[in-house]
Amino acid sequence: MLCPELIGRGSEVDRLRARVAGLATRQGGVVVLSGDGGAGKSRLVREVVLGVDGLVLSGRAVPGVSPVPFRPLTELFLGAFRGRPMPTDPSLVGFDGQLARLMPGWGAGTPVDDRPTGREASP
Repeated sequence: MLCPELIGRGSEVDRLRARVAGLATRQGGVVVLSGDGGAGKSRLVREVVLGVDGLVLSGRAVPGVSPVPFRPLTELFLGAFRGRPMPTDPSLVGFDGQLARLMPGWGAGTPVDDRPTGREASP
């Protein structure tokens, strides 16, 4: 049974709601909530985004012996754009290759250089 009130999280709710309110002026960003299982992270997010007029992306990290790289990002993109067209915002230009690794079908996906320095190794 879910308690109808969120207790003892007023400052966290206020800070997160301020971040969400900033979206109207393109002052968005990424918020990462971390903590032990059962600490109330999902409940806190539900409380904050209740009634938000916009797209809210959410993904989960899951512990295991063989973690999947970038799973939270892949999960949030798959959930957000399932059955919807891919975003065409001009601010995403140049990120096709990286985004295509997280979300199959994202643009043409120019090849991504994974080398730390972006240069060929010396012989």
